[in-house]
Amino acid sequence: MSLDLYLGIDKIKNINHFEYTFAFDKGIYALVGENAVGKSTVMSAVASMVYRQTLRRLGESELCPESKVTLKCMDKETVWSYDGKTGRLTPSDLAIQ
Repeated sequence: MSLDLYLGIDKIKNINHFEYTFAFDKGIYALVGENAVGKSTVMSAVASMVYRQTLRRLGESELCPESKVTLKCMDKETVWSYDGKTGRLTPSDLAIQ
């Protein structure tokens, strides 16, 4: 059985726009690529499903008012968007926990 996880990232750190659906089966996975292409940002977004503080740790220098992360898994969706008051990403709904 595969677990599908949709990840959308907009305007965070070095990522202008990214969308991908990961199909996870049993096994070990690796995310590889050149330096400064967004591997850590992608992993932070995926980790936010388990560790809620992961995306909140991104600072104002890494974000802008259009910054957003969308996670969809098993018909549930959580959208993290920029909060101008705090300068951080905050979830609009904690559907995926």
